[in-house]
Amino acid sequence: MNKLIEYVQNNLPYDIFSDKDIAQSIPQKSNDSRYSLIKRALKNNDILKLKRGLYCLTRKYQKHPLDNFSISQIVYGPSYVSMESALSYYGLIPEGVFITTCVSMNRSMTFKTDIGDFIYHRVPQDQLYADVKQVMSENSLFYIASPWKSLCDYVYIHKANWASIDPLENSLRIDTEILPVLSKEEFCQLMENYHSKRITKFIKGIMKDLKI
Repeated sequence: MNKLIEYVQNNLPYDIFSDKDIAQSIPQKSNDSRYSLIKRALKNNDILKLKRGLYCLTRKYQKHPLDNFSISQIVYGPSYVSMESALSYYGLIPEGVFITTCVSMNRSMTFKTDIGDFIYHRVPQDQLYADVKQVMSENSLFYIASPWKSLCDYVYIHKANWASIDPLENSLRIDTEILPVLSKEEFCQLMENYHSKRITKFIKGIMKDLKI
């Protein structure tokens, strides 16, 4: 077994690690020696590169199975899962989603990795984590937007000129009957968090259709 794998398994709590983690775990080795260990592990498919300086163990060495939602929070942050990925997670859209779509207040970024692609969209707002919940289990931790926030992010990023509930059914093929119903106050708080004319138009149209 590659010495790097042993160091990670024995000294680090997670299966995702950075160059800095390795430097702190094996300080007795030189930078060149540590780089050689990483390079050899990549060549042998013992680890996968997520981005520059960030790696994860391959499945055969993982202590716990990694999921892409949790990985997305480590690759680029602060961020949360949203739009197509969140809508699929809630069972609101019929299509499978193979790219992890996220929102951040930092600049938009895309990371293509061997375990999947991660796309981060910049969406300006007052509070990044408003209407975002934390999902935590024994092996997973990630932040995900509520269904309505995911839709607001979608409207903003795709510049959708929506003013009713119809596009949700016709364009996204959402069964709107299973969407959570918000109060007028909750819709207004969500709308005011963005300061976006498109989102304001969208939410006001939804409230009108729902007679809220």
